[in-house]
Amino acid sequence: MIKIEYRDISYDGCKTMSEKRRTEHFMAYDLCKDMLFLYFGIENPVFEKTSNGKPFIDNGGAFFSISHTENRVYCAVSDKNIGIDAEFSPGKSDKKIQKFANRFFAVNEIEFIEKEGFSEKAFFEVWTKKEAYIKLKDMTLADIKKIDTTKLNIKTYTDGKYTVSIAEE
Repeated sequence: MIKIEYRDISYDGCKTMSEKRRTEHFMAYDLCKDMLFLYFGIENPVFEKTSNGKPFIDNGGAFFSISHTENRVYCAVSDKNIGIDAEFSPGKSDKKIQKFANRFFAVNEIEFIEKEGFSEKAFFEVWTKKEAYIKLKDMTLADIKKIDTTKLNIKTYTDGKYTVSIAEE
């Protein structure tokens, strides 16, 4: 069982990037609390973090993952370990996509986005899969090049200008 929801964010009153990040953080955990209660009956969860920063609750049957990007927060809850990542497509140029992919993507992933003409859609599909997998496995961004998403079964969907990937065990 996987449930995914999102909430749009208003940055009214936020003047700095740190204020915006705090708002995203608060909204993500607020959404997560609501979903843990709705789908698992967990009231007032106590959030902890692993040494790599992955948030969790000490509850044997409920897992969650959160992501926030450009005016939106996402949360996925499940009865299995899960990772979610969402990215907003801002309009990167082909040269920037290719340069970034060459730095962080596996050879198979580069071939995939090259076949797709270095499109934003293909780029964010690979990137969100990588980040969702990192969250699932409690890895760090330092491990990103080691992951070849073409060999993994990770679901991706597009929600308007947002690309969302969900990795689960």
